Amino acid sequence: MKRIVRGALSALLVFSCAAGPVLAAGEASDVVVEVTDASSGAPVSLARVLLVGETGAIGYTDAQGHARFESVATGTYRAEVRRRDYTAARSALFDVVANRATTLHVRLARSGGLQKIGGVTVTTSPAHASREVGQDDALRHLDGSLRDALGDLPGLTSSGGGVGIDGNDPSQTGTSVDGVPIPGAGSDFG
Repeated sequence: MKRIVRGALSALLVFSCAAGPVLAAGEASDVVVEVTDASSGAPVSLARVLLVGETGAIGYTDAQGHARFESVATGTYRAEVRRRDYTAARSALFDVVANRATTLHVRLARSGGLQKIGGVTVTTSPAHASREVGQDDALRHLDGSLRDALGDLPGLTSSGGGVGIDGNDPSQTGTSVDGVPIPGAGSDFG
C-alpha cells in the first residue's frame, strides 16, 4: 500500500512540475483578448492569440471572439493575433496586475484580395518600317523635292538637319539610295 501511495505522490509531483511554475494567488491574473472584425465589428472566431511577455501563452478565440488566459504571471505583455484572410495585428504593450483581470480589444482588418507589391513601366520602341519613294512614286510628283516627299510620310519629319523617324534624331536615321546606304544623308536632300 505504501508503494502505491509513494508512486501516486511521485506521479503527482512530476505532473505539477511539468505544468510550469505554480504561482501564488497574488502573483497572477486572468487576461481576456477580444478579437473583432475591423469593418463590421463582428467577433472573429478561431483567431490564434499569442501572449508574449514575462511568460508566453497561446490560445484561440471562441465563437464570441474571446481568448481567455488564466493565471497569467504579472508583468508586461503584448498580444499577437493572426487568422487566415486577415492582416496580423499586434497590440501595444500592456501590464498584467495581480488580482486584476485584464481585457484587451484587438481589431483585425480583412486582407482584401490582391495587394499592390510593385509597378511595371512599359515602353515601346518605334516600329521599323520602310517605304521606297521612287522616281515614279505619286508622292514624289506631289512635292518638289525628296525632302518634302519624305516629310509627307507618317512618322517622318524633315528639316534642315535631316530626316527623323518618330521624333528620333536625324543622325540616327538610316538613308539609302537604290539600296546603297548614305551615311549622314538627309541634310542635303534638295
